[in-house]
Amino acid sequence: MSGSLGSGIRASIEALPRQIRQGWELGRMAVLPPAYKKTTHAVVSGMGGSSLGAHVMLTACAERLKIPVELVNGYDLPSYVSEDTLVILSSYSGTTEETLATANQAAKKGAKCVVLTVGGALGDLAKKKRWPLLLLDAENNPSNQPRMGVGSSAMAIHGIFAALGHLKLTDADVKKMERAAAQDESATAKTLASRIGDRALFFLASEHLLGAAHVANNQVNENAKRISTFFALPEFNHHFLEGLSYPTQIKRDLVAVLFQSERYHPQNQKRVALTAEQLSKNRIEPIIVTLDGGGKLEEAWRLIRLGASLSLELALRQNIDPEPVPNVEAFKKALASK
Repeated sequence: MSGSLGSGIRASIEALPRQIRQGWELGRMAVLPPAYKKTTHAVVSGMGGSSLGAHVMLTACAERLKIPVELVNGYDLPSYVSEDTLVILSSYSGTTEETLATANQAAKKGAKCVVLTVGGALGDLAKKKRWPLLLLDAENNPSNQPRMGVGSSAMAIHGIFAALGHLKLTDADVKKMERAAAQDESATAKTLASRIGDRALFFLASEHLLGAAHVANNQVNENAKRISTFFALPEFNHHFLEGLSYPTQIKRDLVAVLFQSERYHPQNQKRVALTAEQLSKNRIEPIIVTLDGGGKLEEAWRLIRLGASLSLELALRQNIDPEPVPNVEAFKKALASK
């Protein structure tokens, strides 16, 4: 195995705390028109790695948000979008067709838009419309992969909302997040990767950890080229448990990673343990990973660091280069040619 395999991804993981600081300062110091503070609700539009930041904020900061926020992963904005709506348009490349479609709709509706990108057509549109344009800097994302720049993109969004008074978040909070993201999770990731082996996996999480689990799943898909998905507790208990019986032959190829937290609702803490028991009884191996040693924001960023490290370890175990995403790129080209 080449010593350079995955080096860009590893460097981006190690830069996660710096990404958090970089993104926070980018969003918090953004020059935003005074009218933007009068927005009463918000929409974040983005796809794939460019939407991860919103997933994190919506769950880890649910108790801190002062206005309703909806995430759009598609071509159309909600019908309620108006001049009173803050619309964050997030596309790392600036060429994502779904996000460009929502940008044009936002313009027609007179929404208060902010663009987060490295450039491309979306950056050009922002300049044309004179929307606030926040240019992401790849300095702390050596892999140059959107999914691995989650610290910058997530915290830029956090910073925008904080600057507008829509999110209660202080610099002291951000420093705690930086410290959590700086913890080396490689040993835990190696142990998890060894237990997972070559099986497909699904993540289970709840409440403030849902966005972080979504990030972990995305990075396992793209970095490890691995079939994985994630589910939310308690919803999982209300339907999926009845699907554990069949098909029997697939069970040996599945493993579940359940994230536990003392900061969950007490009933959800019980659900993690009981769900693990049910999975085990149905011959699906459960692995419980407990996040502790901090508040909700810190736990979320510890999980993001762990998930990223796990995705890299799974890739290296299969001697896979985690950086390129040939299937995703080929699909985009095929779609564009139709």
